Amino acid sequence: MPQNQNNPPTSTLRDGSQIKPPVRYGFHHYYEPNTFELAIRCSDSKFWKEAIEKDINSIENHQVWEDYAKEPPNPLNITWVFKIKDNTHEVFIKTPKGVNCLTPYLKLTKSLYGLKQSPESCYKTLTGWLNSIGFTESNCNPCLYIWDDKFSFVFFHIDNLVLVGPGNNFKEEFKTRFSNSLCHKPNTILGMKFKKEEGKIKMLLPKHIQQGVKELGLTDCKMSVTPTTPNLKLVDASNKDHARFKKLNINYRSAIGLLNHIAQLTRTNISFAVSNLDLTLLATLQPDQLLQIYSNASWGNDPQD
Repeated sequence: MPQNQNNPPTSTLRDGSQIKPPVRYGFHHYYEPNTFELAIRCSDSKFWKEAIEKDINSIENHQVWEDYAKEPPNPLNITWVFKIKDNTHEVFIKTPKGVNCLTPYLKLTKSLYGLKQSPESCYKTLTGWLNSIGFTESNCNPCLYIWDDKFSFVFFHIDNLVLVGPGNNFKEEFKTRFSNSLCHKPNTILGMKFKKEEGKIKMLLPKHIQQGVKELGLTDCKMSVTPTTPNLKLVDASNKDHARFKKLNINYRSAIGLLNHIAQLTRTNISFAVSNLDLTLLATLQPDQLLQIYSNASWGNDPQD
């Protein structure tokens, strides 16, 4: 049976306890199948099949694996996506579903996502190449690289890159090094949409806003230039107020989380209004209460940080 998109099933452990999926407090979270069977049976199966075929063709064109008929020691079950760095460890995997291969196992000759070495291999491969063509890591962000002319910048997130500036033939050199990659004018990055007009660059989140308006039932409401009512003071809700609000079936915390996400990324002009709205959420602190936070994180592990 396909997984229900709205109510995913719980997982039962050996001791009888159950693990429930986490509650998502953001409208930007959409359903994605987590198995091959669910992907080819869901409503978007056409697009998933196209993506699977594209990834398999990329892997086979780059000779990322080779057939292996014998049973290897400790074969892995992993998520498979092409990565261009040579693997320094001998790794075997069970033939993934959807791959047209007669052997039950495959031997990797290059890295794949899902291996613990893959993020490091990806980072070293990309940053090593950026250094070789004249880019230097910035002091503020290890994913931001600056060209020697100080007018060209490259920012990358996993395998998505954005170049700002002339770049000194960056596009040609990138396509030569990573032959199966696509180079085009950026339209989105980290969920934000780019729009150029009259010498300006705008960053937008139209899908997030439209989804939020739809979820809250505000599609027919009139727009307002002012994000909040002037001189409006919010007070803590009573238990009766909370009970009445729950009957409306509106996830207030999810809506505030979405607004906060939008305010931080593209709409700083609503930051003040959003900061006022989230002051009266459930379990708010009283003025005489203190909140203690403990963490085992340490900046001392890396002197450069």
